Amino acid sequence: MVLRHTGHASPALSARLLDGHAQGGGVLDRLTRLASRLLNVPVAAVSLLGDDRQVFLSTAGEPSALAYSPCRHVVETDGPLIIGDIRADGRVRDRAELTALGVAAYAGFPLRSPRGETLGSFCVVDVEPREWTAEQLSTLDDLAAAAESELAARLAETEIRTRAARAQAQLDTAKAVTVNGIEARFRSMFESSPIGVALVGLDGSFLRVNAAIATITGYSLDELLAGNFQSLTHPADLEASLDMVTRMVAGEAHTMRLHKRYMRRDGTPVWCMVSVVLLRDDENRPLHFLMQMVDIDVERRSQDQAEALAARETYRLRTTISIQREVAAAASDLNEALRLIAERTLTAIPADGAAVGLIDGPVLRAAAKAGSLANREMFEVPTGGSMSGLAVRTRTTLRCDDTADDPRIEPTMCEALGIRSLIIAPLLVDGEPVGVLTVSSGRAGAFDEADEQQLTLLADALSGALRHAEEAEHRARLLRQANDAVAALQDSEARFRSAFDNSPLGMALTSLRPDNLGIVLQANAAMAAITGFPIADLVGESVHKFHHPYDHVETDGHLAALCAGDVDTAIVSKRYRHADGHLVWVQIHGAVVRDENGKPHYLVTQVQDVTARREIDEQLRQRAQLLDLTQDAVILRDLGGRVLYWNPAAERVYGWPADLVIGHDLDNLLGTEFIGDDRRSVTDALLSDGLWAGEIDHLRADGRHVRVLSRKAVQCDSEGNPFAILSINTDVTASREAEQARDAAIADLNVRNRELEEANQLKQDLIGMLGHEIGNPLCSILGYTETIADTWDVLPAERQRAMLNAIDRNAQLLNGIVREVLAMVTLDAGKLTASPETIAVRPHLEAVVASADPGVRALDRFGSSSRVQARIDCPETLTASVQPGHLDQMLTNLISNAAKYGGGATALTASATPTEIRVVVRDEGPGVPAELQPNLFTRFARAECTARTVKGTGLGLYIVRELARANHGDLHYEPAPGGGSMFVITLPRAD
Repeated sequence: MVLRHTGHASPALSARLLDGHAQGGGVLDRLTRLASRLLNVPVAAVSLLGDDRQVFLSTAGEPSALAYSPCRHVVETDGPLIIGDIRADGRVRDRAELTALGVAAYAGFPLRSPRGETLGSFCVVDVEPREWTAEQLSTLDDLAAAAESELAARLAETEIRTRAARAQAQLDTAKAVTVNGIEARFRSMFESSPIGVALVGLDGSFLRVNAAIATITGYSLDELLAGNFQSLTHPADLEASLDMVTRMVAGEAHTMRLHKRYMRRDGTPVWCMVSVVLLRDDENRPLHFLMQMVDIDVERRSQDQAEALAARETYRLRTTISIQREVAAAASDLNEALRLIAERTLTAIPADGAAVGLIDGPVLRAAAKAGSLANREMFEVPTGGSMSGLAVRTRTTLRCDDTADDPRIEPTMCEALGIRSLIIAPLLVDGEPVGVLTVSSGRAGAFDEADEQQLTLLADALSGALRHAEEAEHRARLLRQANDAVAALQDSEARFRSAFDNSPLGMALTSLRPDNLGIVLQANAAMAAITGFPIADLVGESVHKFHHPYDHVETDGHLAALCAGDVDTAIVSKRYRHADGHLVWVQIHGAVVRDENGKPHYLVTQVQDVTARREIDEQLRQRAQLLDLTQDAVILRDLGGRVLYWNPAAERVYGWPADLVIGHDLDNLLGTEFIGDDRRSVTDALLSDGLWAGEIDHLRADGRHVRVLSRKAVQCDSEGNPFAILSINTDVTASREAEQARDAAIADLNVRNRELEEANQLKQDLIGMLGHEIGNPLCSILGYTETIADTWDVLPAERQRAMLNAIDRNAQLLNGIVREVLAMVTLDAGKLTASPETIAVRPHLEAVVASADPGVRALDRFGSSSRVQARIDCPETLTASVQPGHLDQMLTNLISNAAKYGGGATALTASATPTEIRVVVRDEGPGVPAELQPNLFTRFARAECTARTVKGTGLGLYIVRELARANHGDLHYEPAPGGGSMFVITLPRAD
């Protein structure tokens, strides 16, 4: 296949690169290595393609993993080819073959000549599928551009070499033709050559120049012929040029080639590749120079940029490696390693300040600072809602060019620290973020993408060193812990040896190894005293030596179970055979000690001689049998609380059989609760006096409670040492329940007697009140009716109306007394209920004041309705929660009370507080006497000064208060400012 369409390299051009320079080295090798490192891929390459072959000018990694098909696609399409998973991409023809070669992901950018011809691709390959990030692709594109510049330089050099060879061939051919033919052909080649050609004298003057040189330098042909090559040469390259001329004239070289700069007519330098041949006459004397000049300015500048970029990357890599080595050297001290990271970062990146922040729960805290941040108080940065936290969460490096307008930045913090631009790179240990590395500058836009990439590379390198530092610190901590553990173990062994040797209890170590099971390894002096054998006679012998022969089978079974690892502890009672032959009863506590593999190693036993105790226990049991016939529960327990004896009466009282109780903790079993005492005081009494008596609550087996009268006594051995407690418990549950029932009946009887007394007193008060309050109105009614009956016909009309009004007033008075008495009875019976509603208060005030209730008017001792004169002050929108009828009755009673004792109500006001509604009925009378105020709202409360002059039952205020309380409110009295009384009803707010 021949590539002919636009953008593809011509076969000749591709062939020159493939055949002439199919080797790497220099800039191209640095670029592929940089690509492999920055993109973290195993393979990177510069790939050139001809008609039917592929050549790698440079590779990083194994080029066998590269494939012909993807690179061919880049050349044919003249565009990038980005593949995340080659198995699922239809643009590649030989996917199966590529997969077999291990190619999983591919990214390649086209490489073009200066004339726009596509030569091949700059590509990378990964053996695992991956997502190529925009940052990675941008980096790859930049590296491809640098590779293009290098290829352009190589093409120019190849072109110059080819043309020089052609010119040399023409000169050689010219020697075989006539002078006229030479001149004609030379003139034609000279004038039409696309590269600059000149004949230069030995003094440097131009003898002949072609148009290409004029184009390159910007001078006209005449201007060039009037000058010399020294005036056109860049001053920095003049010495090298003159040295070349001298050497050629001296015969040291026939031809020379070099890159040098000429000065254009406009004063700008231009890079050219110059090839010079010294022409000699037949006698080999120098005549003049033939010079060829090719403009390589664009290629040279591209190459310079690529070399500068490579040099910069090389410097940064060397700096990173140096920093990494320094940090690794300080890895044993984490704080020192963090300080070095912060300080040395400033040598790699042109920043004002640097800081290392480590994650501490929900925040990042500064662990090390350098530069402008060294002496600044750093703020804690939350891992959520901050740019540092975003770098941690996304595990990517972030750059802020101006903190003044970046929404990811906390502007207050940056302003306080003098930061205008910054870069934040995450520190990752085993893929997990542990903190961030930050560089900052007080100047906006201080950093570029290269700085961002450098900080990423530095953070990646330092993350490993940081991991080593943490591991070193961890190892140091483990070493300290191990040393402490060893010291503690040694101390523990010393304490164990001391406790073992000096223990008053017999102690022995018995082997649990199958090959010497039951052999005594160590024994103490107390063990020797119990068995009667010297320590030397015990060690190395089987435990059968001192165990009773009848117990050997049982002993072997216990040892086998311990050796098998079935149990770790054992408590048994056994018989020893003393060295002199007598029987010794012992209590053995054993614990298994295992080796490093978890297998039983030996048994640690504590042995206590309990021969005397068993004899005493036996005597006690014999004595306790005498108590089996008693009706009281007799219980014997040891000092640890375990039951030793439980008589039949105890079985009847508590419902627990003796065989289930013996050996169990008594207080836990019965749920002991002391009545009138606590456990400590009972224990103190037993220790000091040896006796205690009192009542205890116990729990029976069926869950019922039983009250007992308990008498306790401490039991001592022959040497006076306490070893048990004897309890005799009498069941007093029935008698205590009878006493409680009696006390409850007496208390109930006392309550009933008080209620009867109160009812009798109420009856007497009510009879006395009715006799007084009803007598006068009734006598008045009877007198008027008798007079009317006898003299009605002769009485004037005015007198008749006055008498009828008097009868009406007294009848209304009697009716009011009856209503108040009925209300009091309802309250005392507890039958008063209320159904509060949301009501407007003002209409009820107005209705009560406007009411023409004749009963109230009859009570007005001033002869007119006081309610007509009352002022109402209440917002229209005020509402309260109250039963409407109850509110009317309360207001009516208070207005009636004001008419009787205060000259009539002068104002009715209502207002709201944040928690309640206040309704106030005010008068300007003499007020309530001080001695009456404490009992003002009780039944039949009357002031001595008005009891004879003002008629009333003394129930009105009592009724009002109870009605208010039934509606979740209340009533109280306040002296009015300036004189008079205020009765205040408080009610709940409707809202």
